[in-house]
Amino acid sequence: PIQGAVLLLQLPRPRGGSYLIEPGDTFARIAQQMGVSLQALLDANPGVDPRRLRIGQNIVVPTAE
Repeated sequence: PIQGAVLLLQLPRPRGGSYLIEPGDTFARIAQQMGVSLQALLDANPGVDPRRLRIGQNIVVPTAE
């Protein structure tokens, strides 16, 4: 091992469940990252206005297709 070296692993995001909105998030970006269609994400969050997302807001992510 090399002293001071850092190993970074990119793990797949879990599929399905919930997601906390982060700065810069959009439903389209979240759908792509989570492997679901934009329409499935919209359908899973009927009370959420995708144009008014708030940082820290919790949304439902359906199971990947």
